[in-house]
Amino acid sequence: MKHGQSGNFRYMGSMLLGPLLVLWWMVMLVRIVQEEAPAGDRQFWVTRPYRWPNLLVAKALLFLMMVNIPLLVVQLCLLAAAGFPPLHSLGRLLVLHLTLATWLLPVGALAVIAGGRTQLSRAAIVVLVFLIIWGFAGSTGFDVVMFPAGGKATPWERAGSWLLICIPLVVILRQYALRKTAQARWILLGGALVVTAVSFAQPRSTLNEAEYPLLAPGSGHDFQVKMQKPSESSYNDFFSGTSREVRISLPLSSEGVAPGNIVQVVAFKVTLEAPDGTRWSSDWQSDYSVVQAEPAQAQNSSAKTDHKIQTTLQVDKGFYDRNRNSAVNIHLVTAAVLFRDHESPVIVQANGEFAIQGIGKCVLTQESFFRIWCRSALAPLPMLGVTSRSFKKCPPEKDELAGPPMLNTGWVYGYWGSDFGLSSVRTFTPAMERDKLQQASAFCKESAITLHRPEALRQFRAESDFKDVKLSELAGQ
Repeated sequence: MKHGQSGNFRYMGSMLLGPLLVLWWMVMLVRIVQEEAPAGDRQFWVTRPYRWPNLLVAKALLFLMMVNIPLLVVQLCLLAAAGFPPLHSLGRLLVLHLTLATWLLPVGALAVIAGGRTQLSRAAIVVLVFLIIWGFAGSTGFDVVMFPAGGKATPWERAGSWLLICIPLVVILRQYALRKTAQARWILLGGALVVTAVSFAQPRSTLNEAEYPLLAPGSGHDFQVKMQKPSESSYNDFFSGTSREVRISLPLSSEGVAPGNIVQVVAFKVTLEAPDGTRWSSDWQSDYSVVQAEPAQAQNSSAKTDHKIQTTLQVDKGFYDRNRNSAVNIHLVTAAVLFRDHESPVIVQANGEFAIQGIGKCVLTQESFFRIWCRSALAPLPMLGVTSRSFKKCPPEKDELAGPPMLNTGWVYGYWGSDFGLSSVRTFTPAMERDKLQQASAFCKESAITLHRPEALRQFRAESDFKDVKLSELAGQ
């Protein structure tokens, strides 16, 4: 694993390579299908004794030989080069290839109903229009199709996924069997309209509140969310301009996490109440904040700690304009998971690289943005914490080594990949607190590492109320 600026170039390169590969495969698929296009009745192969199942299978095998098999070989070689047993991930690689097929099915459906490049270009424009509409709807079901190993899918998302798979498959099979192009086009258009209806019909608030019971007083957990004083911002007028929504950020922090416990905030919902009684409520918004008590080496374990929670939402512009200078009341509901921390023995580094059992290897870097790079195979990543000691510079001064340590903890609580879902080796970096990084930013070979493998205990909701808050002070925070 390379260090420094080369790591940044590798990261950006892998972000570009995946989409370019998929785009090239789409072009290749169109060329393979239209070599003996099933649309129209003037092709030479119609007069030959070709059987449509044989023709379809031949094209599928050709694409398999040109795309899937080379890709699978490369993925197995990457696993071996990274030090992972290749065959252990074979099942997940096959799932990844099935996922790739779902990306390309709609392209194949367009290719079989288009009689030439002109018709294909028109079809691509229609698809682009539908993609814009689906993006406006806020959900398309593509997330579940593209990342089937992710979180739980709602029934609406599963329905959208099956529609996106089944409709193109029906069009392809029917067109090769019957070559009724006009009917196939109407089926594909009708399917796109159905997927669009599903996208708009699915509820935006997808959190199952029954799985997150309210945190009752006296339950033994003192987790609380409080609001800090908003910082001055010069962007208020910009964010309250002509758009339909205004971006505001709530300067929140938390307290009451007992030593040895960790709280992961997963979602929040906000209700704003104006002085005249009118209200505006948000949907459940995803959040990825992790809150823990400071390590015992850094401070007295009995002291309370404050941690910032990044909370940004889009408020209706009409409500904001009417109440931007009024004192509104804010009701905040936070959904979170309580964990019991399990720390590993301290790992003292010799070369800046360390292994995490069951996950992979990580390396400390001197880069300005990414501090710890890790790599793993395709297995789902559990919640993982990496606490490391940092210094003002490398090598550290003797007095800094002898003084109290500055400890930074980075968390992995979801997959933030750089490989567009094609690589068999995942690269990720734990997300660290920005304030800590500003105080001490160097990770040296003297930096000791402590791993956290938390155990989930319970899910809960916590409610907080903030009185007389001016919205204009929150815009553009």
